[in-house]
Amino acid sequence: MKPIMALDYGSKRIGVAISDELHLLAHPLETIKNDEFAIENILRLIKERNVGKIIIGFPKWDKVTPIGEEILQFSEKLKMYTDVEIEFVNEFYSSKTAVEKLVSTGKKFKKYKRKLDVYAACIILQDYLDMCKSEL
Repeated sequence: MKPIMALDYGSKRIGVAISDELHLLAHPLETIKNDEFAIENILRLIKERNVGKIIIGFPKWDKVTPIGEEILQFSEKLKMYTDVEIEFVNEFYSSKTAVEKLVSTGKKFKKYKRKLDVYAACIILQDYLDMCKSEL
């Protein structure tokens, strides 16, 4: 099986995580600056890692929020450049969970702030992998 990539989209940064080929574990990959090269950088990772599917965290509320609109626009742009399947998953509390886990290590906020996005992507992906396992 090909690895699954997860994206935790943010206006400034995009956290990227990747699964193993057995779809058992999520691993933090990197944080990409959300600029004019973001799509290009993600496409590079898709190719390098031979990604078979992309999971994008999406805030599920009663109506689409401004960040939700940004995520939808970003995913449409990404779809123009890749034929890899893209699926949205609820990312409710992924960043909060990432903060709680990083705080529990005893490090100061400034030291883990730059890792927050990649760990949030990892949480999104691991939740997805666990959900898929439970459906078997």
